[in-house]
Amino acid sequence: MEADDNQGHWVSASSELVEGLDFNIDTLSRNELETLSSLQTWINIWKFALALVAIRRLKFELPESLAHLNQRFPANFRLSNMVTELITNQKEFITSSFLRDNLNHLLAQLNDIRSPFILFIDRLDQALDTLLSNEEYKYFDSEEDENIPFKVWKHAQCGLLLTSYNFTTAVNRHIKIFATARHEALNVETQLIANLKNYCTDLKYTKSEIKEIFETNIANTPESHLHPNPETQQLNPYLSFVGFTDMAHVQARDEHQVLREEHVFDFILRHTFERPREVVRMGKLIFENLLAKKDYHTLSVEEKITKVRRVVNQDSHETILSNYLKEIVPKFREEYIDECANKFQQNLIYKNELKKVDPSIVNYLYRMGLIGYVVSNKQFFLPASQYIHSTESIQQSDYYMLHPSLDHKLQQVRDFNDFYNEYCIIGNRYPFYAPPLYLNARKMDNPVSYYLPKALPGRGTEEEAWKTANIFASPEALFRRYFIDEQDSQFLQRSQRMINNALKVLNTLANSIALQKVRQQFALPDTEWQDWELELEMRLHDFHCPYAYTQRIESTDQPSLALLEARIFGRLITAGALIYLDVDYFGVKQVVQQFSLQRPKDVDGEETAVRFLRQAFYLANLPNMVPDNTTERLRLLFSLADFEQELLRRWWWNYKNHIIFEKEYFKENHHTYLRQLMGVDQG
Repeated sequence: MEADDNQGHWVSASSELVEGLDFNIDTLSRNELETLSSLQTWINIWKFALALVAIRRLKFELPESLAHLNQRFPANFRLSNMVTELITNQKEFITSSFLRDNLNHLLAQLNDIRSPFILFIDRLDQALDTLLSNEEYKYFDSEEDENIPFKVWKHAQCGLLLTSYNFTTAVNRHIKIFATARHEALNVETQLIANLKNYCTDLKYTKSEIKEIFETNIANTPESHLHPNPETQQLNPYLSFVGFTDMAHVQARDEHQVLREEHVFDFILRHTFERPREVVRMGKLIFENLLAKKDYHTLSVEEKITKVRRVVNQDSHETILSNYLKEIVPKFREEYIDECANKFQQNLIYKNELKKVDPSIVNYLYRMGLIGYVVSNKQFFLPASQYIHSTESIQQSDYYMLHPSLDHKLQQVRDFNDFYNEYCIIGNRYPFYAPPLYLNARKMDNPVSYYLPKALPGRGTEEEAWKTANIFASPEALFRRYFIDEQDSQFLQRSQRMINNALKVLNTLANSIALQKVRQQFALPDTEWQDWELELEMRLHDFHCPYAYTQRIESTDQPSLALLEARIFGRLITAGALIYLDVDYFGVKQVVQQFSLQRPKDVDGEETAVRFLRQAFYLANLPNMVPDNTTERLRLLFSLADFEQELLRRWWWNYKNHIIFEKEYFKENHHTYLRQLMGVDQG
């Protein structure tokens, strides 16, 4: 692309449009690296090299005072050759007075430029990759504990951008130097960084722009490899390309146990880091591995979906992730992913589970966009590469998730069916559906002692206590069979639903009590609340079932497990209500037996109700009068199984921080009052 003298401007790149940098750097000593870690050193290097290139390309003769440069920097030297010569001979050019003696004279020659001169520079970050990949440099750290090779890599790019900015704004406005750099290059403390950012074009693509690129590539695909009906391409390019539009997730289901679906483009996009080259690569692989094969279009839709899923998953795990981690500078810490694989059970992470991993690891992976968070029922991952070297800590959230590209690495130490969250498709900007508080699959690795009560009612032996509760089978065998050994999927779903229903009953009861307290405090007209009272009553009635809570259990067969399940259901409701809610014994009995919030006129006494609750639900530390102070409530809580304590604590935290605000009936002053009653932090 040599310049045309008649055009009145010069596009300078010798034989190519862009000056692609490629350095030939031998091993440098620690002292040499430290010299190159200075931003000012790189600014001087670029000023010298760029000025000499511009003068040569414009065919200006060097003055006699600079003629000696032709010996060390011959006329056939490109920009890469000049920079290589400077940084590999530091004693001669950098640490000596060479640059200081020649720079002013060289820059003065640029004053003679009277027409636009344009230079394009690319691949600097890749040219310096040797410095980051060299194992000998791995532990070279500065006094500020910053990796020295990374400082070289960063300051080389920032120095190029600053020199370009300086040439354009101060040296000669006819000179236009365009260069590419990584986001990390702007993470430098210098007074000009704000000015520099204003001169940069940040390459970001919206989802719609990436989708347009993908669909343009479909339009350019040979028709012989597309769907047999060419009319579908105009109506739906994805039907034309892969033969389907939507695809079901392998495991995530909605509340009706129907597999959730997603658009095939969304599926492809969420397995990348949302960069055009990655998505285009996916499309190319689908074309080469599937569409180019003669038999693809003869397959059923289900078979096509399976094959596309396999191609995308494999490339996401083996190539997309691998290439992204190679971009991380100074070097990605593989052991951080290993740590997550060993600590996290699923691709969805609960807030308390996040604490199992060191916060520095979590924040590092968060900044890389590998751990996401939830805001307003939507999932978010940080953009690739943008925040890697910031000090930002992970957003506060109740749930976190792992990027889909990590699935394969974590599945190597996890069972496939247990790894995927059962309710959410994980992906950036995807909707988030909060999972139930209890999930069987997440607890089956616990010992049976985790499910057994810490204490039982009565003063006799443990065996006598169980018999008083009409349980004559071995409690260890019974609880092991129910919680651990029973592998039937239908049974697991039913038991999971039953335990979560107990927590829903507690929610309804808690809402009813909260409603009563608000009405008493604010003297609200009945007409404003009757609809909600009726709704709560109907909601509770939906759980109605004539459970035989006190029926004798003598074995571990399926009918006996069903009887145990009913007791676990009622036990959770009773314990949760007495520990966390203001309700009397008869009120609890009415809820678990009649599934009603309405109290009949003629009621049994408290003594009858408490005897029933003790026998039916084998609850220890249940006083004759309802627990009315913290000590009594804690004694009841600590008598429960670890499983029950954990579940009820999580339920109460979830209820008082979230569920109570679901209804529009409560206004801000009602919220404030209820928060104070429940001890919720006002912040």
